[in-house]
Parts: sequence; C-alpha cells; structure tokens
Amino acid sequence: MYIRYNPTVMRTPAIVLALSVFPTISCDKPSEPTQPPATAEPTAEAPEPEAAPPEPEKPKTWADMDRKQRKRFMGLEVLPKMKSMFQEYNAETYGSFKCQTCHGNDWTDVDFKMPNDLYPLPADNPIEAAREYDAEITEFMVEKVLPTTAELLGEQYDKTTGKGEFGCHSCHLVAE
Repeated sequence: MYIRYNPTVMRTPAIVLALSVFPTISCDKPSEPTQPPATAEPTAEAPEPEAAPPEPEKPKTWADMDRKQRKRFMGLEVLPKMKSMFQEYNAETYGSFKCQTCHGNDWTDVDFKMPNDLYPLPADNPIEAAREYDAEITEFMVEKVLPTTAELLGEQYDKTTGKGEFGCHSCHLVAE
C-alpha cells in the first residue's frame, strides 16, 4: 500500500499536542497568593530634581547679536511676528509674507542689508511724506510695525518723527 504525504494530516497531531499541553503550563497557579510590592515610607523631604544647565544668556539688543544670532532671531522672532501683523492688516496683499517682503527680491545678493529697495522716504520728514503717499499703510506702520520692530530689536524710536536707532529709514531708502 502506498501512503501519500499530506502536510495537513501530519501537522494535526503536533498541533493537538501543543494545544493540550499549553493550558496546563500557562494556567499553573502559584500556591501562595502574590502580594503587592512594599512601598517606601514617605520621607520628610523629597529629593530635588537635578537642575537643568543654564541656557546661554540671550543678547538683549540687535547690536549685541552676532550674525548667527541675528539670522536665528529674524527667523524665530521677527519674521513670525511681522508676518502675523501684516497678514492681519491685509491678508490678500501680504498672504505670502516672507523675508523678501522687507529685504527685497535680491536679499541674498545684498546679504539681507537694509534698507534695500522699499519705497524711498525723504530724510527730513519721512512720516509726513509717507502719509501723503498712503495714509492707511503709514498709520499701520507708525502704530504697529515701527514700535513692534524697535522693541524686538531692542532699539529706540520716535513715532512722531520716524527717526531714532530704529525708524523709517531702517527699512526704507532715503529719497534723494
């Protein structure tokens, strides 16, 4: 008689044996009940966590920053703040606010140098000239952009004249 090999039939006894032994091994209960682990008695003073190493002190003003700090500061502090302010002012016009909005399209060629190519304003009274050109945006610039940027950079400004350590000509060219 010829017996043909059938893998299903050959595996069946091994599977049945494994399944019958498994419950007896896995269900073997210890003779003594388990007890929860003992907890330590509370102490009068809890140990203090190790203090994190102090962060390096951030420069307080733009003038105190080196190039690397300035680039990081512009990306993390100035750009997000200005983008939010300008988009709140006019989302359609400033929807794609980016570095080039202030620094000009050739910003990499001029290495971020300011002022670059924004609308020129006269040296003697930049705010008055700007109001004549566009009163609405000038109001926004004088009331929001000028003080916020000066504060971020740690520089002084005069919102009545548009002059100071930071002023209109920090971003706008001087008209000749």
